[in-house]
Amino acid sequence: MAGMKNFHDFYFGLTGAERQSFVRRVGTSIGYAERVAGGFVLPSLVMAVRMARQSRGGTSVDGIVKTFEKKRGRIV
Repeated sequence: MAGMKNFHDFYFGLTGAERQSFVRRVGTSIGYAERVAGGFVLPSLVMAVRMARQSRGGTSVDGIVKTFEKKRGRIV
């Protein structure tokens, strides 16, 4: 999946309106998405899959994990 961004770069690369649309499609809040994008929390597998799918190719579950690991260190 060359060229796919980590979640931080994907999410913070969106405009405000695009962020609102993204979190609406995912079924979460701006605050939670920002905590994930900042690497402060690792979402459940179900939420990570929803985020990856709704990014429409902008990131992946692996990209979400990498965002967390960059902030917190390797998880496994």
